[in-house]
Amino acid sequence: ALFTDLLVPLGTGNDSQVRYTLNSLAIYAGKFDSDDASRIMVERSLLSALAISTDTEIASFLIERLRFCATNASIQPLSEYLGKKELFEVAIGTLTALENNSGAEVLHKAAEQLNANNLPALIEALTTLGYTGSKTLMNKLVKHDDPVIRKRALANLAVLGQLDSRSIFEDAVKSVDYKSDPTDAVASYLNYAKQLSEKGQTKSGTAMAKTLLKYCTTQDQLHHRAAAIAILRTNEKQAVGNVLLKEYKNADADYRGAVIAAAANGLSTAEVNKWVKAYKKTADEAKPLLIGLLQDRQEVSVFTKVLEQALADDSEAVKVAGIKAMVYQNKDKALPVLQSMLSQKLTPEVKNALEGSLLRLCNAADADQLTSQLALASIEGKSVIINILAARKVKQKLAMIDPFLTDQNPSLRNAAYKALP
Repeated sequence: ALFTDLLVPLGTGNDSQVRYTLNSLAIYAGKFDSDDASRIMVERSLLSALAISTDTEIASFLIERLRFCATNASIQPLSEYLGKKELFEVAIGTLTALENNSGAEVLHKAAEQLNANNLPALIEALTTLGYTGSKTLMNKLVKHDDPVIRKRALANLAVLGQLDSRSIFEDAVKSVDYKSDPTDAVASYLNYAKQLSEKGQTKSGTAMAKTLLKYCTTQDQLHHRAAAIAILRTNEKQAVGNVLLKEYKNADADYRGAVIAAAANGLSTAEVNKWVKAYKKTADEAKPLLIGLLQDRQEVSVFTKVLEQALADDSEAVKVAGIKAMVYQNKDKALPVLQSMLSQKLTPEVKNALEGSLLRLCNAADADQLTSQLALASIEGKSVIINILAARKVKQKLAMIDPFLTDQNPSLRNAAYKALP
């Protein structure tokens, strides 16, 4: 009580050191078991000060400190603040921090009062705690007039993930035509389907995901469709491989990215072969992502029918993606193919990608191979070779770049001077 007596309302004095001390004591006491004498002493001191406090800000400070060291002994005193406009949020936070059913029961009882001011926060707390005793109340609240309360109630039921709640979610998404709305009905529907799947109810989770694929077809529904695809992939694995191939034809780049992310989850050799076959007919703007999906696969067809083809593509973005992907392939195969590009006229983007990949693949032992390319290399290729020799500190080969110190091309001169030891 010695320290709590020194607390003063804001603007009436400087009690910063007292607050710092009380905060430290609360944190320290919270490290002990709930029946430890030190923890009990600090908790009682804070509760005693809270009981006689007439200042809202001081009361809020004390409740926040209890968050660190409160035990079940604090539940009843804190419950008295759940109906107070200025203090219910901090009281809910401290009761939630207890992470037990005793605190949850008090929060649930308060929620049953249906006070519009604190109800959304109470529902969120019950969701955080995963309190199953709130299910009946939530079943009622999903029909509440306030969309914020409906949103929180749906989110709560989704986290609980009980099978008999399915009709509630199906009705909710139908009522908003499977589109985004203030209650986030589709988002909760998806989370519910995911929760069911994780609890072993994959048949129901899969059926719900397929429903979204059927009804979420417009541009503004693609993010829902993407989430449904992820659930299907997790549940049905390779059985949805053909679905992913079809979905990847969508014109939306973000959605294609979500499809590729789903495909990467457990990608099989049989699926790799299908993606390789699809590559040739894939639009240029969609090829880089597909290359990323396949870049670390060691099937021969990936190298010959995707990566090598990408290096010869007219699209700069595709070519760059192919060059960067080569670093994930066998060095003995990738290095000669990349070195063959040194004779080509390279755009700045392609040059940077080629230099980056060669730097990752080459070490000092590869210096002979690199320098053998100097004579036939383009101006950009020569610059790449010089930069790599310098980066790998191959001193015995640096003499070969001396002629470039006086080259008429400024980029070669700059590269040569930067390479000097």
